Amino acid sequence: MTIRCATVADTRVRLFAGAGIVAASTPESEWAETQAKLGTMLGAFGLSGQEAAA
Repeated sequence: MTIRCATVADTRVRLFAGAGIVAASTPESEWAETQAKLGTMLGAFGLSGQEAAA
């Protein structure tokens, strides 16, 4: 299972992040985990979530 990955083509980067669902999962905690994972990758490119959405 891929939890974090990216594709790079020319000047475009697409980042993907996910979480593993288990019996104790809640939508809120899984979303927070996914945001944290994506935030790490955004930070590697010097971006925040707000800049990436623009």
